[in-house]
This record gives sequence, C-alpha cells and structure tokens, in this order.
Amino acid sequence: MLILLNLTSIFIILFVIGFIIALLARKNIIIMLIALEIMLIASVIIFAITSLDFDSLWGQVIAIIVLTVAATETALGLALMVAYFKLREVIFVDFVSTIKG
Repeated sequence: MLILLNLTSIFIILFVIGFIIALLARKNIIIMLIALEIMLIASVIIFAITSLDFDSLWGQVIAIIVLTVAATETALGLALMVAYFKLREVIFVDFVSTIKG
C-alpha cells in the first residue's frame, strides 16, 4: 500500500509540474511539448498503478497505447516545427498563431 501511495504522489507531482510549465512557457512550442510529455508520462504512471492495484493487464495496455500516441505526437510536432522553422526562422507561438490556412 505504501508503494502505491508513493507512486500516486509521483504522479501528482509530475502532472502538476507539467501543467505549470505549460502555463508558464506559452511562447515556446518546444517547452510546451516537453510539458505535455511530462503530463502524459504521469498518466502512464497512474495507469500502471491502477493495473498493479487491481491485478489487471488493462492498465498496462492503455499505458503502452498512451506512450505510442505520445511518441507519435512528439515526432509529428517536431517535424512540423522544423518545417515551420525553415520557412519563418522562428518558433514562437505568437507567430504560429498568425498562420491562416
């Protein structure tokens, strides 16, 4: 029970750190992606905790799916940022929000 409590506190700490970083670093897209990754890792930890608590593999399956989606999101986001950086030579959110499609 103590292990579950410690892991849950790690989840809460990681999620809050990621959320605060996402709120404070609104101008830099790379920092915002890193904060999103921290929050996704925190959700993976909580899925693994519930999987251990209920003796079920579904939490681990969902954790692997979340990690796969996070890796895909990071690769796609970084590829878009590199393409945008080649076009505009700046990666701030203020400039990206002015794009009209």
